[in-house]
Amino acid sequence: MRAWRVHEYGQPLDVLQLDTVPVPDVTGMSVTQATAVMQDASLSVANVFGKPDKKVFVTDPSAGVKAKKGSSVNLYTR
Repeated sequence: MRAWRVHEYGQPLDVLQLDTVPVPDVTGMSVTQATAVMQDASLSVANVFGKPDKKVFVTDPSAGVKAKKGSSVNLYTR
């Protein structure tokens, strides 16, 4: 489902995807914790780059970026 945000002059400014969610900030979490948080946000983990017993320091897409529900996020650990 899509919704249009319309400028006061009637011109569309952008299209908002209502089926998107912000990527959660899982910095400092274990891979297990981060995976659970992603699943709670209707996202999945595609890959873990780095050792799985280390903590997440960044995600791709980045925290706060809107992602389509059901899409995948990469976790990077160190």
